Amino acid sequence: VPITLQDLTALDPDNVAEELTFTVSRPKNGYVALASDPSRPILNFTQADLESGSVHFRHDGTSTPRASFDVVVVDKAGASSGAAQTVNVAVR
Repeated sequence: VPITLQDLTALDPDNVAEELTFTVSRPKNGYVALASDPSRPILNFTQADLESGSVHFRHDGTSTPRASFDVVVVDKAGASSGAAQTVNVAVR
């Protein structure tokens, strides 16, 4: 399932998209991957990856109709978005 900018995005006037890094934690019923290597789970991606459509969520195939992961965004200077936020994924 592609993760779109409507699903997840970060804005920071002091940084370009390549300097905004998302860190994934606590994936449930699947994992985050890049389109270029969908079988390899990743823990980090950038706003630029999101903008290019490269970030996907891969469901693990269980019968559970819901999946999720937590995410925090950090900029080049190390400023963070705060506590991790949960991204819910509807599995169809």
